[in-house]
Amino acid sequence: MRQNPDDALVQRLAARLNPNDPTPLYHQIVVAIEREIATGKLVIGAALPSLRTLAAELDVHYHTVRVAFDRLASDGVLRSRPGRQAVVQRAPTVTRRPEAVAEPWAWVATGAAAAGTMLSVGITTNWRVTASPWQLSGSPPPPGIIIVARPDLDLAVAHWPMRERDIHGLDLIAAGATLMVVNRNAERLGVKTVNLVTSDDAGERQLMRQLAVQLPRLGLKVIQSTPASQMPLDHLNCYPPSAWGELSWQDRSHPLVLLLELEFAPGPLAGLARQLHWTPTDE
Repeated sequence: MRQNPDDALVQRLAARLNPNDPTPLYHQIVVAIEREIATGKLVIGAALPSLRTLAAELDVHYHTVRVAFDRLASDGVLRSRPGRQAVVQRAPTVTRRPEAVAEPWAWVATGAAAAGTMLSVGITTNWRVTASPWQLSGSPPPPGIIIVARPDLDLAVAHWPMRERDIHGLDLIAAGATLMVVNRNAERLGVKTVNLVTSDDAGERQLMRQLAVQLPRLGLKVIQSTPASQMPLDHLNCYPPSAWGELSWQDRSHPLVLLLELEFAPGPLAGLARQLHWTPTDE
């Protein structure tokens, strides 16, 4: 039986990824896909697996693959449209090496890998910066700027005092459409109560406090619980990234379960970008 071309592609891409390499995974995926095209294994007009399929097969976060595809699309290598598979549009002009990243580095230090990935996406989408998640409780990251949620600022400085000048604290907020997404899901499912699942992460707790104030203004009742609590199946259950990682795949696919996306407050982040002379992606 012939092997599915998508399966063969995924195997080759997976063989090129190294989660222990400090090079961000999204950049490793970009390099791997460019090499597939440059060597003729991916031809012009070939369709790639969907974002979610590729993320699941490579065992990486959905947003990691999304950033890789966005970078390839911005370079004209892929043609990507919402709801459709990305298609190879042309060969890369230069095949990048993982170690040849000329962009400045930013390490997003959080307590949860999913949150770090999500926040890194917000940076790489808007500025030409190589942003990558880093475990807040671990050893200090390689050289570069370190960005943490403001409530974690003192903790980061205590962990890595020799890197104090590199550490910047920014406020976390719910991603732009979060309130609308929560409200629409509650309306669609016919529920009036939202269960905000809390976590031990200081930045996520700050976010939940904001939502606990904002959601009642939309006519929704708010309760709060911990990840260990039994999930109430008559409420819309909203999980922050760190608690989301503890859910089973079955629970994640439940219609009454929603992942809350978060981002750094745009104004302070833009101010930091100007201070560090980051180049916007649209320039």
